[in-house]
Amino acid sequence: ALSESGLMDQFSAVMMSCLRADLAEIAEIAGRPLTADDVEPMTWLFYETSDGYDGGDYVHAITEMHRWTRCVASWWTVLGFDLLLTPTLAFVAPEVGRITNANRVDMTRFTFPFNALGWPALALPCGPAEDDLPASAQLVGRPGEDALVLAVGASLDRGTPARS
Repeated sequence: ALSESGLMDQFSAVMMSCLRADLAEIAEIAGRPLTADDVEPMTWLFYETSDGYDGGDYVHAITEMHRWTRCVASWWTVLGFDLLLTPTLAFVAPEVGRITNANRVDMTRFTFPFNALGWPALALPCGPAEDDLPASAQLVGRPGEDALVLAVGASLDRGTPARS
């Protein structure tokens, strides 16, 4: 389910639609149209591309995200998961300045689904990986299990050697 094609497109449709609505509300409060100078460059880039989504895209995306949520929730209810452990990134962290739009999608494959759903998750440092770049693992709990995720994360973190 984490590698399900289309999930990022559905997340993007929801995120872009919400961003467009949020910036329209801010413009109304400001009493003027917003410009690129009013927001971060990435926010403005997303805003400019958000007009490609309509209400039908949003509704379809929400429907598919709900379907996906039910599938993933069954890992806890049917399969008996307490927690889910994944890599935080799909590959070793790129050096500063090396993140592109193309590798951003691949890089966040394991984190964005749970960010989008608002499920409790945290990244735990695991020490150095290739070329001494940092590596980490993501710990995910079912909705409402924030305390469990934090408690297990703190326990695991105590066993992780500190980086100098």
